Amino acid sequence: MEIKYIFNMKKILSIITFSWLVLNINAQGNYNYIETVNMLDSIQSRSTTNIMYYDGFGRPVLNVSNGIGGNGNNVYTLQTYDNFDRIDKKWLPVADNSLDCYDENQISAIAANTYSDNYAYSTQEYDTQNRAVSSSIAGKEWNDKDKKNVYKYIVNGDDVKMYVAPLNSDSLLATGYYACGTLTGETSIDADGHTITVYEDMSGHKILERRAEYNDTYFVYNDLGQLRFVLSPEYQKSQDNAIFTYEYRYDKNGRVIKKILPGCKFIQYWYDKAGRLTFMQDDNLRQKGIYRFMLYDNLNRMMVQGTCHDCMRDDNLLPLVTYSQSSDGVLGTGYELNITDLLTEPSLELVNYYDNYGFLNSRKKNDFPNTTTNINAKTLGLQTGSIALASNDEYIYHVMSYDIVGNLTDVWVKELGGITEHISNSYTFTRQLKNSNSIVELKNGETFSTKCFDTYNKYNDKISKRELLISYNNILSTSTIEYYYDNLGRLFSINRPDKVGDISYNYDIHGWTTDILTNSFNEHISSVGANSSPCYNGNISNITWQNGHNNLSRGYNFTYDGLNRMTNATYQEGGSMSSGANKYNEGLEYDENGNPTHVKRNGKMQDGNFGAIDNLKLTYHGNQLLTVDDTAPMNLNEGSFDFKNNSKYQYDGTGALITNSGKGIAYIEYTDGNMPKRIQFTNGNVTSYVYTSIGQKLRTIHYTAVPNITVAIGSTHNLCNEEILFKDSTDYIMDGELILKNGKVDMYCFDGGFCSLDNNNGRKQGLYYYNKDHLGNNREVVAADGTIAQTNNYYPFGTPFNEGTSSSSELQPYKYNGKELDRMHGLDIYDYGARQMEPVICQWTTVDPLSEKYYNISPYVYCANNPINSIDPDGKMIVCNNHNAVYYNAKSKRYVTNKYADASTRTVVSSLSGTNKGKQMLKMAVLTPTEISFNISSEKSIDGDQFKFGTSNVHTTRIGKSGYYRNREYYVKVEITIYKGTIEEDAANNKIKHAGLTTKQAIGAVAGHEITHVADPTEVEADLNYEKTHIDENTKKPIPRDDTEVKANKVESIICDQSLKK
Repeated sequence: MEIKYIFNMKKILSIITFSWLVLNINAQGNYNYIETVNMLDSIQSRSTTNIMYYDGFGRPVLNVSNGIGGNGNNVYTLQTYDNFDRIDKKWLPVADNSLDCYDENQISAIAANTYSDNYAYSTQEYDTQNRAVSSSIAGKEWNDKDKKNVYKYIVNGDDVKMYVAPLNSDSLLATGYYACGTLTGETSIDADGHTITVYEDMSGHKILERRAEYNDTYFVYNDLGQLRFVLSPEYQKSQDNAIFTYEYRYDKNGRVIKKILPGCKFIQYWYDKAGRLTFMQDDNLRQKGIYRFMLYDNLNRMMVQGTCHDCMRDDNLLPLVTYSQSSDGVLGTGYELNITDLLTEPSLELVNYYDNYGFLNSRKKNDFPNTTTNINAKTLGLQTGSIALASNDEYIYHVMSYDIVGNLTDVWVKELGGITEHISNSYTFTRQLKNSNSIVELKNGETFSTKCFDTYNKYNDKISKRELLISYNNILSTSTIEYYYDNLGRLFSINRPDKVGDISYNYDIHGWTTDILTNSFNEHISSVGANSSPCYNGNISNITWQNGHNNLSRGYNFTYDGLNRMTNATYQEGGSMSSGANKYNEGLEYDENGNPTHVKRNGKMQDGNFGAIDNLKLTYHGNQLLTVDDTAPMNLNEGSFDFKNNSKYQYDGTGALITNSGKGIAYIEYTDGNMPKRIQFTNGNVTSYVYTSIGQKLRTIHYTAVPNITVAIGSTHNLCNEEILFKDSTDYIMDGELILKNGKVDMYCFDGGFCSLDNNNGRKQGLYYYNKDHLGNNREVVAADGTIAQTNNYYPFGTPFNEGTSSSSELQPYKYNGKELDRMHGLDIYDYGARQMEPVICQWTTVDPLSEKYYNISPYVYCANNPINSIDPDGKMIVCNNHNAVYYNAKSKRYVTNKYADASTRTVVSSLSGTNKGKQMLKMAVLTPTEISFNISSEKSIDGDQFKFGTSNVHTTRIGKSGYYRNREYYVKVEITIYKGTIEEDAANNKIKHAGLTTKQAIGAVAGHEITHVADPTEVEADLNYEKTHIDENTKKPIPRDDTEVKANKVESIICDQSLKK
């Protein structure tokens, strides 16, 4: 990377030159600027240039970059200031061909041409205390209607209840109301008038979140400031702790030792002397009489996980494991435990190996797949192998190899039944995946292989071309897909084989997708469409679509309540949307926690006419279903999802569904990791699953029983061979990309389609491509010859319309959100990975593993009841088109951003992914319940000779009230600000903090530092415990502990060191 610091000579009198920087002296009007050149290849033939212009006060005003758009043009972002040094206007990005410093008039002219809109900016207004009071929204439609976000700063009235949690008991007490004016509050009002108010007490504790003036979530603390209870909104109606309350209990060191989720039995935790979680037990494990244990090495890496029938649960102990390839160690893993009697009757779930390949010379070497890795390679700090238990008692083995800079170059896997897989990767200069080859050796001696070649845009380094070669049984299939980006870096076209047709995208002024256009499927998405009630806050008000099956124009108009929950989807069709009214309507009513209480759905009825097919009344015990009654007439049309009246439900102590009389589910058995293991149906049918201990699905087996078997609700029946009419199995190889049916290769799934490798379900061999809508729903399957092989239309919550191209509905099972739909035995659920979703009743079958991120909604609710602009990639995370998201990509073995992530999030994820310690910190940031957002600021934060590279600000509303007091380690919303200007200033002054690092690498180091403060449980707990007892007498604010920076600085130092080795 080359960095040029350009200074206006009117203001700067001296320049210092360093060997790793190229400094030129120049001036651009009255502006100083810093120019950064980032090389994209090793011969310096491709690069990106970024220039940040500063005004005479040193404030960043204009950023210019040619590394964003797809054509090498320059993208400008401008911000201006008022007379009080506050940002008052932010312009949307615009594109042009010059690197010059444009003024606001020039940016305005370019913006009007770019967006065909004279309001391509947002403005901010402030009160006398410099607090933001409003923020306008770009766009003429928003400006003409005066639609903006408004922020108010208030104190409480007499309507905020007071709850206390005495230290000497486990009780929750209601003690009246807070006195007027004793709590401070912030109210955010979005462009549609939807409100959220957050009240805090004098200590900075969040007391209440009030949405839409009536939906209240209370937070209750003990005298030590520990969060003891969270009362979800429905609690205000029943005051029932067991079903509507989150409860936390602590040990003397302030660590959570008991957690009770609403409607669930308690989860218990035990720690060792170093504060590491060593044992835990939820109700599933408790009923089986076992505990889960975690064993660590002296670097606090979890090496061995398993279950045991008893254990030494003593926080004065410090169990450690060390590896010895000449020893069996714990359960044959080679890890020797320093406390011999710690575990009683242990069983293995997971083993991790790091730093070397000694395990390949151990007594378990024959269990691992054959590799060609150099067992003497330097892999310090890298994971080199793993063993994971599958729920059928087999083990899955992995060996990983790396290049000199830490890129994952080879992975060898031994799957179920001894199937082996070898993945080999190579990378570009910028560490993008260049080539990836996979070879699978099947049990019958057959070989399946793929070769993937990726090419990247020479201007913005985004993928521009993917060539895929698929080989099986002497059949070679080749797919080439090209990607094109507009001047602002947005994907505007995907070129596919000619007969399949291209995909093109259009966007509105905010960057929200408005059109998806293919040869046969077209979708238009609108927020403020003329034929619907406009939504100015980011909700979608209307969608229309056509598909090639009948070219009929169809559409939905949507309405929402004050909590942004979809209440009605009104269907219409025809060229002017004036016919077919209400044919496929869907409407819902909710309780305070968002549990659907009524679901109404129209469709094609038994007699062929259109009318009510579902009129469901749902009753609950807390958030868990008790019964569902359906007063709509029975519908037995082929393909229908007919709902059985008077369905009854039961759940276990972890909140997982175990019986469903309407679907004839007698009992569901779960693995020790709470994944479904076996579904017993009342007619004798069985669906069984095989999952690994880390939750990866490996196999599904459907057993169809002979007639006249009856199994009572709550019971199971083991089928003998004579009772099995059919047995159908599906194996998921290569992280689910390669599908085997009954042991025979069936299909290979790739991004954007699949390759049929067998003539199943009337499907010819060859390539098929998906036409998707804005949510990733597979709307059409198009064969390589252009034939539309499958058409799918959906109600908003995912139930398919009872229609489709003839005899093609089961051509392939991946439908809504691209998830697998299992209709066997009438199950009718989507598998999202972490959970299963039942679309007819619009909810999950198990508790959200990250439910503590969303205290105000039921842990069974799908996408906060807004499935129009939100998805849940894996059953754990709600992703909205207005929010950032980071998730784990199983194929690349990396945490990546989705298309909604902003530039700061993308940069942080990319920079952290460059080192092994960075990857660990990124994983910590993603998995913690803490809501973390990133902001890379071009500003400098320097106090005298002290450089501030980053800050972690706790926010109670989205506008953010800064402050360092953290309420709870598992529930704080944090904005991490990284001062890019400080990093660049530090480099210019040759400070040693990030010496030798690129700006991007330094951003990763600072991000790791700040993540340690807000997401490392031991650090947050240490901060909290110290600050509760150390208060400044003058300011009455907590005093930070002296050693709070020690671990964070160490993390930052490790990332710096690993970056330098690249």
